[in-house]
Amino acid sequence: MDMQTNPATSMAAPFAERYDNFIGGKWVAPKDGRYFDNISSVTGKPVGKIARSQAADVEAALDAAHAAKQSWGRTSAGERAQILNRIADRMEENLEKLAIAETWDNGIDWLDHHQLPLDRTRPR
Repeated sequence: MDMQTNPATSMAAPFAERYDNFIGGKWVAPKDGRYFDNISSVTGKPVGKIARSQAADVEAALDAAHAAKQSWGRTSAGERAQILNRIADRMEENLEKLAIAETWDNGIDWLDHHQLPLDRTRPR
């Protein structure tokens, strides 16, 4: 699919100008303050900046994950399923936006993603 036939090219890229790391439930700038350009496969131009994470950022994410392990481990299987289903619901509610983002970011055919079912195992 080229830029003339791709529906995403007629729409604005659905990205923020800059993305930090999501660590411990918060957006956190990279420790060394470095970012890199996110180049769109659709236009070949930058559509935003992404945190260029280094070892210190990975360690911070691991520390946060280890800290969350105890409370997540105490969460019942039913509660965990509800949380994961809410995430899947949000993804389904935003399927078109996610499909456009995939096209802008990876050059994948928008229509392939737009019609892609997210959840094949959850009962309706």
